[in-house]
Amino acid sequence: MKAQRLALISLSLLLPSFAVSSCTAQSGLPSCEWCGAMDAPPRSELSHVMTIPDDDEPGERIMITGQVFETDGTTPAPGVLMYAYHTDINGIYRMDGGETGNGLRHGALRGWLITDDDGRYEIHTIQPQPYPSRREAAHIHITLKPPRGEEHWLDSILFEGDDLITDRERQDSAELGRFNRIIALEENGDGVLVGECNLRMRDDRRYRGR
Repeated sequence: MKAQRLALISLSLLLPSFAVSSCTAQSGLPSCEWCGAMDAPPRSELSHVMTIPDDDEPGERIMITGQVFETDGTTPAPGVLMYAYHTDINGIYRMDGGETGNGLRHGALRGWLITDDDGRYEIHTIQPQPYPSRREAAHIHITLKPPRGEEHWLDSILFEGDDLITDRERQDSAELGRFNRIIALEENGDGVLVGECNLRMRDDRRYRGR
């Protein structure tokens, strides 16, 4: 049960994951603040489906599906390691205790999957909420790591209807065409909000690996 969650959240967990923390050097955390591939379970334990929260996690259930494509935007990308993390219903990267690696930055709500032979993926989680400052729209952070190659940061997945989405974010997302990151969610027969988001492997104009 999660009734005994830690009450203290470090200031760095209230910032976007790519923000530079002044305590990083002293903390012994990974030097890459947004990376997650190095914390992943063995590939043999992963499928194309990622389930992030336990059943008792508060929040509205969502499911995001889609395909990952190679840089040409048409060839499916199988065997890609996807990492995702996001805030809870209070807009924080909550710690449950026992976190290791970048879980100490990204909190408890994170997970991994491997795209299937057609590059398809499926994420089951809760709908995240904006940071308490409400300076950014609610989002899910995503990284991709091909079977051979480096892990890359993607523009975050946003949710249509969020009034914190900026005009710049809408413009940037629209320029991605069918790889638009602002997704609409619709309730299915099981009361789950479902959306689709197709992703493309590294494109130097949009992917911010650093």
